[in-house]
This record gives sequence, structure tokens and C-alpha cells, in this order.
Amino acid sequence: MDVCITPSKRYEGLFLVATTDFFYPLCEDPYLQGQVACANVLSDMYAQGITNIDNVLMILGVSDQMPPDERFIATHLMMKGFADLVHYAGGKVTGGQTIINSWPILGGCAKSIGKECDFIRPDQGLAGDVLILTKPLGTQPAAFMRDWSKVPCKWERAA
Repeated sequence: MDVCITPSKRYEGLFLVATTDFFYPLCEDPYLQGQVACANVLSDMYAQGITNIDNVLMILGVSDQMPPDERFIATHLMMKGFADLVHYAGGKVTGGQTIINSWPILGGCAKSIGKECDFIRPDQGLAGDVLILTKPLGTQPAAFMRDWSKVPCKWERAA
């Protein structure tokens, strides 16, 4: 599960749903990389049924290995791609954290507040439920299955 669902200690019946994720460069286009990183963060929320994101914080690693002019352009374009996709999804980047790093890294933390009926818990699936794939499965499910096969209780639950 890529999200955290936490009941509010102050307000009965409300939950904080949040996720944090980031990527190193996966493509050569910095603007597209920003969009890829953002889509990855938002898709974790969408997978839980959360389509209205209350807050997005950007996580940015600025490369100290790039020439300054390239670093400025690439960083600006990655941030723009990320923010543009958040805006397209109806949200807004409201802050974040920046570090100096060897690799450029980009991601974010998305949060939403809602009631139990506003989200889907992944542990509530039942045998016979229909699973709709909206894209081909990537390598992550295969990696999980490999890891789970080494732990009998997880393998039995996944099978």
C-alpha cells in the first residue's frame, strides 16, 4: 500500500490520506520528468479512490553534478512539469523541501482529508471482486511476488 490512512485524533469520522513518492530521472525531457513524478504521486491517491487532493508538497533534489546553467534550466522545467500536472488535476503545490544532491530527484507528498466513504481500503478486496487494469502492469508486481514468495504467510495471502 502506497498511502497512509490515519484517523483524526481531533475530529471523529475524518481521516488523513497521504502518500509520498519520488523518482530519479527516467527520461531526458525535464518537463516530462516533472509530469511523470507528479503522476506517480497522484496515482497513489487515485488508487485509493481519492480524486480531490487537498495539498501537494514538492520534494526536489537539485543536482550539484550538473553545470549551473543546465541545472537551472532542468530544475525549472522539472518543477514546472510537476506543478502544471498538479494544477491540471485540480490541485496546487503549496510548499515542499529542496536539497542539494548528486542526482536530480523529484517527487511529492499528496494529502487529503475525508470520511471513510471517500476512499477505498486495499485490504477490503474479496475473492471474486473484479479488478480493472487501466494500463499494463509494470515490474513492481513481479518484484513484490518474488519477495513475497520468500515469506510463506505473504505468499499464501497473495495467492
